[in-house]
Amino acid sequence: MSRIPLRAAASIAVLLAAACGDAPTEPAAFIVAEHARAALEVSVPLPSLAGAEAMDEVAFRSVLGDLALWLDAAEVRLASEPSSLAGLPALRAEVAAGRASLEDAARLEAAGERGAAVAALIAARAHLMRTTGLAVAERRIAAAAAAEARCGRTDGSAGAGAIIAIDRGRRLLMHARDAFADGDFERALQRAHYAEALLAGECPGTERPVEDGR
Repeated sequence: MSRIPLRAAASIAVLLAAACGDAPTEPAAFIVAEHARAALEVSVPLPSLAGAEAMDEVAFRSVLGDLALWLDAAEVRLASEPSSLAGLPALRAEVAAGRASLEDAARLEAAGERGAAVAALIAARAHLMRTTGLAVAERRIAAAAAAEARCGRTDGSAGAGAIIAIDRGRRLLMHARDAFADGDFERALQRAHYAEALLAGECPGTERPVEDGR
């Protein structure tokens, strides 16, 4: 699994040192990928929107700023990646949708439409959340589980080689779930990828989701 830092990207320095003008020492965003699986890891945490409906103007603008900073870092990272990286179109689409929703939130707040502004803010965070390792790993595990369910209806008549592959896929899926429960989303992505490849390969007809840009 590769984690590619932004250390060579000069434009990210503005994001990291905006507050004090000091030179940055850590990258703002990573691409976490494993064999055509990609997710974003951004050093700026996504803010919680618990109780968003009750936020005052100061809190609203603080969250708006946090999401904008996250988006800035993500967009710089994604712009530096080659288009050949599978899964990247899905990440870019979610980030673009997040940016559009965030701009809607700012516009609606300025117009005094607080309820609609909060709804747009929640939508923006949801789009960005879908790019994270947690969300991508969760989808990959679900895809592997769907493949396993199909294998459960076919492996009784499979040959010895297929049975071995299916058993290995199931063990990998179990390890993926364990890693996910431990918060190790990189490892969960890796294990789920191999599990899905084995299980779907031995059980033709398993449908793969299109949301990850495959």
